[in-house]
Amino acid sequence: MALLDWENLSWEGFVAGVRGYRDHFSPKDREDLAYLRCLDVVQAHPLAERSDYAGEIVHLLNTWACRLSSERAPGALYEWLQNYAVDLETVEALTIVDPNIPYHTTKLGNLHDDLIRHMRANGVLNMSDAAASKTLHVVLPDLFVMWDKEIRRSAPEGYGAYLLQMHTVAARLTEEAPADDVEAYLQELLGYETRKTLAKYLDEYNWFEAVGRGQLAVRSR
Repeated sequence: MALLDWENLSWEGFVAGVRGYRDHFSPKDREDLAYLRCLDVVQAHPLAERSDYAGEIVHLLNTWACRLSSERAPGALYEWLQNYAVDLETVEALTIVDPNIPYHTTKLGNLHDDLIRHMRANGVLNMSDAAASKTLHVVLPDLFVMWDKEIRRSAPEGYGAYLLQMHTVAARLTEEAPADDVEAYLQELLGYETRKTLAKYLDEYNWFEAVGRGQLAVRSR
């Protein structure tokens, strides 16, 4: 599995990565459709009501092979979303390119870590970095960038530091992009019917370069 070199990532390299994900994984993967379907359901409701869709989120996580308990996880996630509603509201307006991100990275990292602790304390012992970041992304998809154990190898200092790195990369890519509306430009360039957030494109690039490209090399052999 490859380590990611974000400091030297160019706009062209970023587009090549998200195009690689689209060409080799997105069209063939039921996970992408499940993600968009769940996102539509959750985002149709105000933040204060999104805890009511904890079961939908857990179903999506299990579509992503997170293997959470269908009995314990929905209730535990509902409780966490209720308990942290105010904390989530304080960062609801942020996007991954927001210049205020550096002032919030400790809180954002704590949300990720507290979610894992809460779920495990309530019997969901296999709650992981991937499942926690995916949960937060579905709740606030413009802000939280997903990761997993392979991507974390390139960001060993924790989720808050990872988001700060993603913010830095996103800000630089936005400046280099040939259009002001990066998400609309990528949607048209890649031919997606649904608009994705820049935070989601960052995850697709990271996953493809850290995991997907290696899988393609194995297939070719």
